[in-house]
Amino acid sequence: MKTLKITYKSLQVIMFFIIMLAGSQFANAQNAGSLKNVTPEQLGQAQTIMMKTKLNLDSIQVKSIEKINLNYAGKLINLRNNGGRPLAKAREAMSLEQQKDKEVKGVLNPTQYSQYQQMREENKQNALNYMSSH
Repeated sequence: MKTLKITYKSLQVIMFFIIMLAGSQFANAQNAGSLKNVTPEQLGQAQTIMMKTKLNLDSIQVKSIEKINLNYAGKLINLRNNGGRPLAKAREAMSLEQQKDKEVKGVLNPTQYSQYQQMREENKQNALNYMSSH
């Protein structure tokens, strides 16, 4: 069995990538440094605003998505700020993103969910481009 060597830098990249997948406006290349100071409320609100605009959410969907985003933003920020093994933190962050995705899927219609997946893929590419240039 092949062992995977993970460095602290690669775990930072993973956490950055996961936050990028969350769709935060705080995680773009110009504001990457501000991730250290972002609150769960700021992250959740930014995600909700972006999703409302890009996915054309109705008022009922906005309320549901806002709760989901705030819940998972808090969990991701707490995970980032708490001690622990970096690999375990990265695994937990990926698990949280999968859980969040299931909840979001339950709120969106099929067209919106498809757009949401496309949006996440674009964020993923932006994160990879940013990380490869730094």
